[in-house]
Amino acid sequence: MTKEQEKILNSFKRKIQENTVEEPPEVRRKIDEHIWDLFGDEEVFEDPPKLSVTIEWSDPDDCYMALEHNRDISAFADTPADAMRELATAIELRQEAVDQE
Repeated sequence: MTKEQEKILNSFKRKIQENTVEEPPEVRRKIDEHIWDLFGDEEVFEDPPKLSVTIEWSDPDDCYMALEHNRDISAFADTPADAMRELATAIELRQEAVDQE
């Protein structure tokens, strides 16, 4: 992993941790242990992603919404961590579709 990739992942990890303060301690520990698994294989980072992510509560949807602003991708889930996992999956699927074109 390059220093740039590590910097992006550390920044991303901090953002997720900042948005999970309401999670119980045991969930927080699990997020900390598995945060790097959100991205899957390192091949995702051939071209390091520039991420601008927001996780917020959506009253109309009654769940958390994770938004990746640069790609206009969103994901929804019951917890901030799950919304982030769903967003990571959506980003990977979108990238696969773009690569196939």
